[in-house]
Amino acid sequence: MSRTIAYVGCRTTRERNAEGKGISVYEVHRIGAWQHLQTLETLANPTFLAVKGAHDVLYAVHDDQNEVSAYQVGRQSGILSPINSQTGVGRTPPASRVFA
Repeated sequence: MSRTIAYVGCRTTRERNAEGKGISVYEVHRIGAWQHLQTLETLANPTFLAVKGAHDVLYAVHDDQNEVSAYQVGRQSGILSPINSQTGVGRTPPASRVFA
């Protein structure tokens, strides 16, 4: 039986009147219930997320920032571990430029 994992980014900064902490990881059950697995406190405003085709890396664009981050996705658990961050991609870079 395969698991369905959801990754939720959020705004985290006072300038955005935000109360989020980073990227949250949930298991979504067939009955529709979401079980919280992890909250990974990250750089500010991880608001655009993309999972690499093999589902082993998650990328986050940090809105209002000059950062993009990569996270290793646990093969069985779906839990995230930081890999690296890159600066200099421009403030709130368009996804097409970051993930091309």
